[in-house]
Amino acid sequence: MLQKFSFLLFAIFIFSCQNEQDKQSASIADDICKCYQPLVELNTEIQSKLKSNEEDEAEDLITKVSSMNEDGKKCTLAMVNKYGANTQINVDQVSAAMKEQCPKILGIVSGYLFEE
Repeated sequence: MLQKFSFLLFAIFIFSCQNEQDKQSASIADDICKCYQPLVELNTEIQSKLKSNEEDEAEDLITKVSSMNEDGKKCTLAMVNKYGANTQINVDQVSAAMKEQCPKILGIVSGYLFEE
């Protein structure tokens, strides 16, 4: 009986840790999505202008891309303060959450944000 109780406590502990890590991964993914959403919206607007043959307007918007990308990077770095520099991040879980929440952003940032 003691063995079953010990196993049950161990199982509850493992699942609670996984659940907490899942929540944190979802929260991190949400924050990354929020950091880069303005850049994705700007990119969408630029593409729309180019398709409508509004090259001058698109060019004006393109000048904002670099600064917006820097804002996204700063926002992401600010997450270190929020979660702590020693936070263990499960890249697969964060990527999976981003795939659900903001797949366009995942495609944009995964190359340099999730470098191994």
